[in-house]
Order: sequence, then structure tokens, then C-alpha cells
Amino acid sequence: MGVEWYRDLAIAIVAFTATAVFILIGVVLLLLYLKAAKVLELLTQAAADVGAITSIIREIVTPLCKVAGVINGIQKGIHSVLHFVKGEHG
Repeated sequence: MGVEWYRDLAIAIVAFTATAVFILIGVVLLLLYLKAAKVLELLTQAAADVGAITSIIREIVTPLCKVAGVINGIQKGIHSVLHFVKGEHG
């Protein structure tokens, strides 16, 4: 067995090892992709749920804010009338 045989053996071992490493990296990347896809799907669902909750809260809070504004306006109006009646101008 000459030097050429050892050279060919080394090339075959390196090629086999490189192929195994590339296959392993491919499997790991595929698994990561699948897990990331699941996480992205869950995040999309969570975002949709938050959007729905926000919409419901907006439907409840908007009329309450309008009522609070009217009550505040009435309070300020009564306060102004009382100050005018008591003679406290300015």
C-alpha cells in the first residue's frame, strides 16, 4: 500500500464526515424551522385574540368616556353657575 492509498482513504473519510455533518445540519435546521413555525402560528393566534379583546374593550369604553365627558361638562357648568350666583367672578 502506497501513499496514494492513504491519500484516497483520507479523502474518503473527509468526504463521508462532511456529508454526515451537512445532513446533520440540515436535520437540525429542519427541526428548528418546524418549531419556529409552531411558535409563529401561536403568536399569530395570540395577536388575533388580543385584537378581539381590544375591540370588545373599545366598544365598552367609548360610550363610557362619552358619558364621563357629559357628566364632567355638567359638573363644570354647575360649578360655573354657582360661582356666578355667589358673586365670585374670575
